[in-house]
Amino acid sequence: MRQLIFITLMLCTISITSCKKESSGDHPNEEVMLRINNWLDSQKPVNKPYKTEYIDLLKENIEPVNIRIENLGNGEKFLIVPVKEKFKTLKKLEMNSVINLLLVIDEAGKIRRGNVCQYFPKQQGSAQTIPVNTFYKLYNNKELDCDGSFRFLSVTGRRLYQYDYESGKLKSMGIVKPKTNSADNAAGRINTCWEWYYVTTYFNSDGEIIDETWQYLGTTCDGDDCQDQNNAMLCPDSETGSGGGTGDSGEACCVNDPNIQFTSEQ
Repeated sequence: MRQLIFITLMLCTISITSCKKESSGDHPNEEVMLRINNWLDSQKPVNKPYKTEYIDLLKENIEPVNIRIENLGNGEKFLIVPVKEKFKTLKKLEMNSVINLLLVIDEAGKIRRGNVCQYFPKQQGSAQTIPVNTFYKLYNNKELDCDGSFRFLSVTGRRLYQYDYESGKLKSMGIVKPKTNSADNAAGRINTCWEWYYVTTYFNSDGEIIDETWQYLGTTCDGDDCQDQNNAMLCPDSETGSGGGTGDSGEACCVNDPNIQFTSEQ
């Protein structure tokens, strides 16, 4: 009961309007849900129906009662919104993962950016929960209280990057990167295309870089409609351009470039 009251009070702090007292004590703050839904609607790209559908399904499968808050830093906080198990079935995501909508809010409670986060516990059958303050520790370079992988997607379903932890320490970080090329289409016009790679950087126990690998994921071109689920995981949200993981509004969560916090030096 104490924890429930604490979470309710914390949610009140991100609302401009006063927090209305609910008679049953376990209803979500309506203002918070309104902000989340409005922000998600604002992330819908033009002429990308598959990506719009992804956001709509995400909205329908939020578990608002269990929303919690963690610090991030520089006046920003994480708003961690659990996503229902049904969402994994609908989008054919791995069933052994825990999914959250991870949002960053400022001191006034405005949503600045956000991602979908899939957590894969290292031990199969382990508790399907993420320990409190995990995201704070992850983005402030602290050891975690859990092992496994944290895969980050945009709220449109686009694959972005992943952190892998072992014994509480960062073992590797992968990020999706494009390489530009050109291809002739059937009409003889030159299309700009992007070959997408999953670039993985490996670290030793001291945080020093020890290796890097490139894995080819697929190719997308100008005009792709992204209706294929696999292509949609790579296809940019904007009408043109590769996006690159940081260029499109709402794609980058927490830090604009996930590489900036990792270095071979202390």
